[in-house]
Amino acid sequence: MKIRPAIRLILILLASAGSVMAVEDANDDTDQVQVRVRGCGPVVNRQLVQTLRLLKSDAAQRPYYDAADVEDAALILLARLKDEGYLVPAVTIRLTLADGSTQALEGDEQLYARLPRDLRATRVQFQIRRGVRFYFSEVSFAGLTALREREAHRFFMGTDFLLRQKSTRLYTPGRLASALRALTDALLQQGYEDAEVTTASLERDDERGAVRLVVSVHEGRRSVVRTVRQEIHPPETTTPVKLPLPEPATPYSRLWEQNYAQSLQRELYRQGFPDAEVAMTPDARDAAGDLNQVDLLARVEPGERVRLGAVRFEGEERTRRSVLERRAALEPGEWLDRVDVERARFRLARLGVFNRVELDYDPPEGPERDAVFTLEEGKRTDISLLLGYGSYEMLRGGVEVEQRNLFGLAHRSRLRAVQSFKSTSADFAYTMPDLIGGETDVFVRGSYLRREEIDFLRREYGGGVGAQRFLPVLQTHAGLRFNYQRVQATQSEINPEIGLRDATVSAWVLDLARERRDSPIDPRRGYHLALSQELAAEVFGGNVNYYRVELGGSYHLDLGGGRRIHLGATHGAALTLGKAGDDLPLAKRFFPGGENSVRGYQYGEAAPRDDEGRIVGAEAFLLGNVELEQALTPAWSLVAFCDAVGLAGRLADYPFNEGLYSVGGGIRWKTVIGPVRLEYGHNLNRRPRDPAGTLHFSIGFPF
Repeated sequence: MKIRPAIRLILILLASAGSVMAVEDANDDTDQVQVRVRGCGPVVNRQLVQTLRLLKSDAAQRPYYDAADVEDAALILLARLKDEGYLVPAVTIRLTLADGSTQALEGDEQLYARLPRDLRATRVQFQIRRGVRFYFSEVSFAGLTALREREAHRFFMGTDFLLRQKSTRLYTPGRLASALRALTDALLQQGYEDAEVTTASLERDDERGAVRLVVSVHEGRRSVVRTVRQEIHPPETTTPVKLPLPEPATPYSRLWEQNYAQSLQRELYRQGFPDAEVAMTPDARDAAGDLNQVDLLARVEPGERVRLGAVRFEGEERTRRSVLERRAALEPGEWLDRVDVERARFRLARLGVFNRVELDYDPPEGPERDAVFTLEEGKRTDISLLLGYGSYEMLRGGVEVEQRNLFGLAHRSRLRAVQSFKSTSADFAYTMPDLIGGETDVFVRGSYLRREEIDFLRREYGGGVGAQRFLPVLQTHAGLRFNYQRVQATQSEINPEIGLRDATVSAWVLDLARERRDSPIDPRRGYHLALSQELAAEVFGGNVNYYRVELGGSYHLDLGGGRRIHLGATHGAALTLGKAGDDLPLAKRFFPGGENSVRGYQYGEAAPRDDEGRIVGAEAFLLGNVELEQALTPAWSLVAFCDAVGLAGRLADYPFNEGLYSVGGGIRWKTVIGPVRLEYGHNLNRRPRDPAGTLHFSIGFPF
C-alpha cells in the first residue's frame, strides 16, 4: 500500500467525518456574519455554506449581509440545487437583523424587491426544501443509424453502471442541451456535416421526477476526404509541407480540418515561420453512392521567417541563470522554432521548482524576437506526515521532508522515515538535474530497512549513486544506478543451506519502464511494462556474485457497460555466478503473495516452503493475474479475480515445479488517490500451514 495516498485518503475521511459530526446547522465563525444552511443533510449543508463563502467572499468578511448579499446567496443556492436535478426547489430565509428583530421570507425572483435597501442582517439562515429530483427514465432515438443506441445513451445518462441511480441519469434543461450538442458533435466527427439532433418529445412527471425523452436525429449524407491541395501565399516563400495523405474514406469534419491545419502549422514553425497561418476550405465535392467525396484546399500563409534573439528569464530569485540556460537548451541566432521553444518551457516546468512558467516573445513581431520566460518560484521546503494501513504491516506512520532548489541549482533532497508494526525504514535521496547534460538527473541515495518477514528478520542498509532520464524515442523511463549494501537475514530457523544470511552486495541495476495506460491510478485501457536487472559481483566490491532480473507488465481493456478486464504478468529469476557453491542471499530470493500479488496469501507467503513448512523464497517465479471489474456506480465497483504463481525453489527447476492458485472477489471505492480495496482471496490448493484464504484492505491498483 502506498503511504502518501493513504495519508491523503485518511485526511479526506477525517474531513468528511468532521462534517458529519458537525451539527446540522452548518455555519461559519461567530466573528463574521453567521450564515446557516439547513435541509440538505449535515455534509451537504456545510458544502453549501463553503460555496457561499467562496462566491461571496467580500460579504463573508463583514459582520452583516445586505439586501444584495441575501438575494445573491439565495440565487446561488437555488442554482446549485437545480444543477443537481432539483428543478423546483424552495428556500425560506430567516434573518436576524442588527437591531435584534427577525424576519422570514421566501427566496424567489421577487426577493430583492421585498428586501429593504438598508438591510443589515447579522445572522442568515436558509431553510431548503429540495423537492423531487428529476432524472431520465427513458431515452429513445428516431432516425439514428450511425451510432448504436447504447453509445448514444451515454451522452444523456450513465449506462456503464450495474445499479441504475438517479444521480447518473440527472435531467436538467442544461444537461439536455449539452447532451444534444455532444451527440451532434459525435455525428459531425464521423463525417455527417449536416447532422441535426433535436428533441422530438419530452414528457416530465412532476410528482416522481421521471422524464421520458425522444430524440430526433437527421444524419444526412456522410462526407469523406478525398484529396488535400496546398497553396503557398506568397509563392516561393517556402517549400510545401509534406504530410501523409488522408487514408481512404477518412471522415471529413471541422475537427479533422483543425488537426490537419495544426499539423501544417507545426511543420512551418519548425522551419522558422512562427506566424504561419493555415486556412482550410472545400475545393470540390462529388457525390459517390451514399457518400460525399470532398477535395480540400489548404491555403498557407507562412509570414516572415524569424530568427531567435536572446533567451531571457524573469522572476527568478534563487535559481541560478546557468541552470535555466542549460535546461532551456535554446541557441540564439537559429531560426525561431515555436515547437522547440514550447518544449523548453515544458522542460523548465519539469524542474519541479516553479509554480508557473509562462512564455512570451519580445517584440511580438519582427525578423528577430527574444524568448522571454516568466518564472514564479515555489516554496523550498515541504513537510508531510505519512499514515497508512496494510493487511500485513497494519498501521504505519512517518514523516517526509522534501527540499527543492538547493543552492539555486534546482537540486532536490528527500528524507522519508516510516514506522509500522512490522518494519522500520528510512531513505534519503539527493537529486541533481542536468548534471551531465540533456535531461538526465543524477542522484545519490541511502536507505535502511528492518522488516519482520514471516520466517526471518530482514535488515538492509547501504546506498548508491545513479542517473535517470526519459527516452522520447522509446517513450520509456530509464535508470542506471550502482548500489552498495549490507543484506542480512537473521532470527531464522530456515535450513542454513538455503540462501546466505549475511552478504555485502555491490551491484549495478538497470531499470526500464514504459507507461501507456490512460491512468496509472485507475486504468481503463492501455498497458504498462517494467524491467529491472541487477548484476552483483565481487569485482564491484561485494562478496556475492549473482544476476537477478524481474520483468512485469499489465494490460487493461474496457469492454463497455462498465466492465473492464485487467491482465497482469510478472516473471523473476536469479542465478548465481562465479565459483561453484556460491549461493544467493536469502533476502534476494523472491517472496510472492499479498494484496498486489497472490491475494489468497499475506505478503511473501506464496513462496516455496522447506520440508518443515518454513518459507524459504524462490529463485524463479512466474505470476499471472486476471481480474474482471464491474462498475456498480461511478464510485463503487465489484471485482472477481484469479491469481496464479509458479515457483522454483532452485533455478534447476526453472521455470517452476510448484503452482499456487487463488480466486476471490472484492469491492472497490474509487477516490482521487486510487481505489480503496477490500478483497478476499481463497486458496484452491493450499499446502500444510497455508491459510484457507486471506482478507486484504489496501489502497491503490494492484498491478
